[in-house]
Formats: sequence, C-alpha cells, structure tokens
Amino acid sequence: MKYFLAIILVAQWVAMPASAQDYYYQHRWHHWHPWYDDDDSSDSANDAASSTTGSATSDPASNPTSVTTTGNSASTPASNPASSTTTGSATSNPASNPASATTTGSSSSGYTGGPPVSGMVLTFDDEFNTLSASSSGQGTLWQTRFYYNSLTHSNWSNLDLDPAVCDLGLTPYSISNGILDIHEQNTDPRLAACGVTEPYTSGNLYSYYSFSQEYGYFEVRAQASSVAGTDFAFWMLPKDGSWPPEIDITEVLGREPTIDNASNHYNTSNTTITFPVNAGTNLAGGFHIYGVLWDATSITYMLDGQPVAKTSTQSDENKPFYMILGLGIGACGDGWAGCPADPSHFSADVYVDYVRVWQFADQNPAACVGDCGQ
Repeated sequence: MKYFLAIILVAQWVAMPASAQDYYYQHRWHHWHPWYDDDDSSDSANDAASSTTGSATSDPASNPTSVTTTGNSASTPASNPASSTTTGSATSNPASNPASATTTGSSSSGYTGGPPVSGMVLTFDDEFNTLSASSSGQGTLWQTRFYYNSLTHSNWSNLDLDPAVCDLGLTPYSISNGILDIHEQNTDPRLAACGVTEPYTSGNLYSYYSFSQEYGYFEVRAQASSVAGTDFAFWMLPKDGSWPPEIDITEVLGREPTIDNASNHYNTSNTTITFPVNAGTNLAGGFHIYGVLWDATSITYMLDGQPVAKTSTQSDENKPFYMILGLGIGACGDGWAGCPADPSHFSADVYVDYVRVWQFADQNPAACVGDCGQ
C-alpha cells in the first residue's frame, strides 16, 4: 500500500503546474504554504523544509538557538457527529470553563494587555462581540478558509469548517459574552457523505483579505486547549503569498499546555528558530495574553506582558504580514501536536477574547485595511 500511494503521489506531483508544486510542509499542522495561488484547488506538497538545531531558551536573546520536531501526518477514521451552532455558550470542553471571562479583563497573571512601547496607534481590533467572518473573506474581518484550499478539502488532518461546506450550515464558531469559542471535533458523517475526507473539523480565521501590516505589535487574549492532539496557534504569513518567512507568535500544544512555543521561519531553506517557553502555569487553565513586537531589526515575543524570547528580523521579513488564529489537530505519528487520546471520540475548544494590533506612531503604516485582494 505504501508503494502504491507513493506512485500515485509522484504522478500527481508531475502533473501539477509549477506554481502548485511550490508548497512546503513542516512538521506542524499549519505549515503547508503556497506561493500565491488564489484558486480553490487542494494541492499536494513537497516535504522540502530544512531547519537549524540546538537547545531551547525561554529568555530574550539576540542570538537564539532553535529546536525542531519532525513527524508524519496520518488520517484516522472519525465517526462522532458534530453539533455546531452560530451563537451561544461553549459546552464541549470539559477541561476549561470560560464563564468568568470578560472582554476587558486581565490575564491569569493580572496583566491587562496593550503594546510595550508607548504611543503606538491601534490599527486592528476585534473584540468578538459578534463574528465578522465568511468563506470568501470579502467584506468581513476574517476568512474562514485558507485562500488556496477548497471549501471541502485541506492539506491538513482537519478541515476549516464553514457553513457553506455541503450547504449544511455547520460551523465551529460560537460567541457568548464577548468570547469566541472555536470548536474542534470528529468530522460529521453528513460532511463525510458529501466528500469531506479529513477526519476532523476545526476553525481557523485568516485576515488575508481584511488586514495586513508591516511591523507593529500583534496581540491575542485566549485560553488554549489541554486536549491531547490540539495545537492552538496565533501566527502570521506574508501578504504577498511567499513562504518562508513565517512568524509564529504562539503555539500551545494540548499535550504540553505549560509551554508557549514561539518561532520564526526565514530564508529560502526555511531556517527555523523555535523558543519553547516554560510558562510555569497551565495555559489552558485560564486566559493569557500572547504578543509579538516586530520592527525592522528585531522580533520580541511576549507572554502576559513579559518578553520571553527575541530574534533578529530577517531580510525577507520586511513586508506586510496577515494574521491566522485558530485550533489545529495533529495525527497519530505526528511528532508535533501528536495523536488524540481517542481519535474516534474527539472534542476540543479554544476561547478567544480579542485580537488587537498597533503600529508605531512615527511609522507610515504599511498596512492594508479593508478588502485586500492580491
């Protein structure tokens, strides 16, 4: 079977146009990246990423070392029906309870958020009192699918579920008291019946068509998931569709919820620098504030108002980036997010209070606000 699949994949690869072939796959759920290709096709990828290695650090450093992980993606059959609503309270995460959260409250550490540099100008603010999102991303703050994926297929083990998929009206998003709940679960049999092949459905929000900015301070207040196999992530990609680079503001894995993983990808060989920061607390046990301060010379990662890692801005990172926020799922054999404890009965949630972005007051904001097509 392995050899048969390999032959099929090679045949598909040869048949692809060059633009579609130029994808790269890293070890993490979200690291499929294209050169810009704004169609609805779902393409195979080339596992051509390279990275540096070394020891981890949780302190600011101008010359940080890197940590990498590797693993194989694998799909697992799923059969647990979905139960999605567009509004209402979150009910499906037994490990956490956001009921006491407020849209202006402090993090678990008491930090209330905001840029670490005085005088910065607010350029983006979503408090999630309502959800402004659509599958096309046109006229809304967020797009609910990666622009190069189709509505019914992705290159990951989870599909970014949208109400338009199979015209079933299913969604992973709900809002209650200013808190966005992104729900992940086994693929609904109704979706499988209409052609969805991914074993899980989840939600990721992309600001590709609404907002991108060069430099500034980017921040989210969220409660991660402690469910094994999950990967809560807040990260950025270049608006011009190139990859690398990539700035990962945070990734919190359900299998190790005390670690805030910040990383940076750059240059054509995908040099990867990763900082696994020991937060000293369960990041899934309450809300925390994750941010990155980015300028022409440095990228500083923040957790609850404290700088936890720092690296240099690379030559290919001096351009506008857009944001991605959501919850991913690993697979059995995946060395990053890992396998759910029970792949056939899976359910997880991440809760988001707000996403805010500021720009330096003395800089001409290289930002796109509105419907920002390519």
